Amino acid sequence: MAEPKPESIKPVLIRSAYVACVVGPILTLINQYDAVMGPANLNLMAFALTMSVPFLVSTFSGLLSRRQYIENLNALRTANAEALKQVKRQAEAEKAELLKAKGDPQTANFKPDQHPS
Repeated sequence: MAEPKPESIKPVLIRSAYVACVVGPILTLINQYDAVMGPANLNLMAFALTMSVPFLVSTFSGLLSRRQYIENLNALRTANAEALKQVKRQAEAEKAELLKAKGDPQTANFKPDQHPS
């Protein structure tokens, strides 16, 4: 899976708009039932707020989730890089032990942290 770009929030905004289009009218129907189904007047300010709340909540949640995902991904990459370095050091140490056991004079002084030229 490709890593999302941290500055790209377009997918979050699109998903938030979909959520607002579904949840907003339901909340409007609940909050202003008399205005929607009856003779009362629709309060436009309340309608605008009712439509914007699901959008804002979804956007905030999506951005926090995205940030946490990127932080976790970076932490995992760092841990993997450290584990790889440790495995390489261990492999070099084992190689040095094997060469010493064979009695190879060229590598008798080989140390795992040194790379022979």
